[in-house]
Amino acid sequence: AHLSAHDIQYIESHGSGTQLGDAIEIQSIQRVYDQARKNPLYVGAIKSAIGHCEAAAGIAGFIKTILVLQHQKIPPNLHYHTPNPHIDFKNSAIQLPTQCVDLATPCRYAAVSSFGVSGTNVHMILKGGDHA
Repeated sequence: AHLSAHDIQYIESHGSGTQLGDAIEIQSIQRVYDQARKNPLYVGAIKSAIGHCEAAAGIAGFIKTILVLQHQKIPPNLHYHTPNPHIDFKNSAIQLPTQCVDLATPCRYAAVSSFGVSGTNVHMILKGGDHA
C-alpha cells in the first residue's frame, strides 16, 4: 500500500474503558504507530459517546472513522478526565482529544480497531477521498 505508520493521523480504538484493556491497546498502538513520530496521533473511542453497542460496536467505530475523514474533524472523547496510570503518554505523540479537533493538515489515512467477544479482532486502514 506504500504507507508508513506516520501516514496514519487518527485511530479509532476499541476503547472499552477498562484499565488493562485500554493499556494493552494503547501500548500496541504506540509500538506500531508512535516510533519517532513528530506529528500528533489522535486516538478516539466512539464508546465514550454512545456506549458499547455490542455486536454493532465495530460498525459504529467504522462509521465514525469515515466521518472523521469526510469532515476533517475529530470529535472529543467524552468523560475522559484522568490518564490511565498504565499508559506512558509523556513520551508519546498519542493525543486523546477532549475537545473537537479541526485537522490543520488534511487527514488522508485513518485506522479503526474492533475486538469481538468471540476472539475476532480487526484493525483496518481507511483512505479518505481526494478532498482529504
